[in-house]
Amino acid sequence: MSGFKGQYVSTLDTKGRVAVPVKLRRNTPDGVADRFVITKGLDGCLFLFTPDYWEKVTERLDEIPFTQHDAKYFTRQLLSHAEDVELDRQSRIRVPQKLIDTVHLEREALFIGVLRRIEIWRPETYEKYLQEFDESYEDVAAKLLL
Repeated sequence: MSGFKGQYVSTLDTKGRVAVPVKLRRNTPDGVADRFVITKGLDGCLFLFTPDYWEKVTERLDEIPFTQHDAKYFTRQLLSHAEDVELDRQSRIRVPQKLIDTVHLEREALFIGVLRRIEIWRPETYEKYLQEFDESYEDVAAKLLL
């Protein structure tokens, strides 16, 4: 599995449409993608999942007892913001206004490939996230990869 990788900037138009970068569309773990599920992500971004992987995510959530307080909250947030989106002829998706508002997207959208998902960030939010992270890249690598 190669998965999604790289980062790309795309422009959000006044109708909430944004082109999904070609390298992300063509390098999906499930083949060429023309449909996605978009939802609220973590740390101030949006998540884009292929339909096949979205099914795996929801199956995993369904395994968690619905009586768990944290599980109820997370599942409600993730699923209540989720919408199916399809690429148009210009390879754009329409980002729902509620999601644009949630992550304060403006003119530019930063797409980041993260293995089985794509993240969509407001560039300034991503820069702030990187600056505020407590540990160095090397320290995190040493903990995770050893």
